[in-house]
Amino acid sequence: MVNLVKSKKEPGTFGRGTIVSIFGSATIRSGEDAYREALILGKLLGERGFSVCSGGYGGSMEAVSRGAREAGAKTIGITLKTSKSKANPWILREIKAATWRERLFRLIETGDAYVVFDGGTGTLVELFVVWEMMNKLKMKKPMIVLGKFSRALMDFLKKNPLMIFNPLIECVPGPRDAVDSLLRWKNA
Repeated sequence: MVNLVKSKKEPGTFGRGTIVSIFGSATIRSGEDAYREALILGKLLGERGFSVCSGGYGGSMEAVSRGAREAGAKTIGITLKTSKSKANPWILREIKAATWRERLFRLIETGDAYVVFDGGTGTLVELFVVWEMMNKLKMKKPMIVLGKFSRALMDFLKKNPLMIFNPLIECVPGPRDAVDSLLRWKNA
């Protein structure tokens, strides 16, 4: 059973070996700005001793895994047993989930922190499920939101007085800012 509340590490112990789960679009391609941004994030995370977990397929999942591997970091891909797609070549350890729900919660459980890129409905589901778990289950793992669309969405949602904005959620403009934020949590 997936443990949805407890982090593998206590808050404030971010550092070497910390796993950052990445959520983002599978449709971006090499050469696009979004791909380069994810590649840079993966490299920066790897250089600072973080491991990366993603859905394991293409797009931002591939880019961040590639950057992390090129920096010598470990990468985990949580894929679906029923998918015809194969894990991207930058994944060191593949975990095959039986269902979409199991895959989602494994991505959440595996991460000690999260970074959310721009993406489609799947990425939005991931963002909102983590956010709700932070609010209701008191999960103490930071979530960094980057990407023009994602940050605009968060700004829009802040106008709704019914939304609870957890202080562990931070919107940043780019990969370096995301890593800086994660390092601040490490040193907190």
